[in-house]
Amino acid sequence: MKEITLLKSRYKRNGYLIFRKSDNLRKICKAIPEDLCGVYIYTIKENGKKRIIYIGCSGKIENGMPVCRQKGGLRRRICGKQGNVSRDTFYKKAMEKKGVSELKIYWFDTETDDPEFIEYDLILNYIIREKEFPEILRKLGWCSWDSLGQSVNMDAVVDKVKELKEKEVPVQWGLI
Repeated sequence: MKEITLLKSRYKRNGYLIFRKSDNLRKICKAIPEDLCGVYIYTIKENGKKRIIYIGCSGKIENGMPVCRQKGGLRRRICGKQGNVSRDTFYKKAMEKKGVSELKIYWFDTETDDPEFIEYDLILNYIIREKEFPEILRKLGWCSWDSLGQSVNMDAVVDKVKELKEKEVPVQWGLI
């Protein structure tokens, strides 16, 4: 995979984890140094071919320097939640559904580079090469924070849901 090879050559602090259905994701993530800011890529091997199923990042640039979104940085983002479900549970169900026995999770400390920019660049390059979105991004979702910011309230959420329905936007999940 070109993305992983390029990132390995660019960023010296990197590694990967093998996650199996019998593992505890939080425990195996302890191998990642604390408070690193960077990007991570979940991959599976399906029909003999390695495929990216998720690309994420753990921070952004503020005042010219990378800042982690949460205490715990990359480690916390990799073993955190997917929506409101722990990634441990989410990916175990996904592996069972796909009939795969393990995921390989690559992580990269992006040093002083913007992890959000790198995440977006990785996703864009994946889409151009594969002519599809990474699997986890194929379902359209809606987030109240992205849509309404600090103006979140019941009436605003209801109005937005009605608007999405009227415009026939195929939203498959919501995060309030």
